[in-house]
Amino acid sequence: MQLKTLDILQITYAVLSESSLFVTFDKDILNKKEIVENYTGIKVVNLDYK
Repeated sequence: MQLKTLDILQITYAVLSESSLFVTFDKDILNKKEIVENYTGIKVVNLDYK
């Protein structure tokens, strides 16, 4: 995924806790949101989500 180690750990925790939504301000994760969503099935959003 080419993300920082701590970003991957956060996403891994979301997967293990069976989250359906991942809210973040992290631009690296938001820039790769389609990859994260396709790989994990978790929707990635920023706080502007409506």
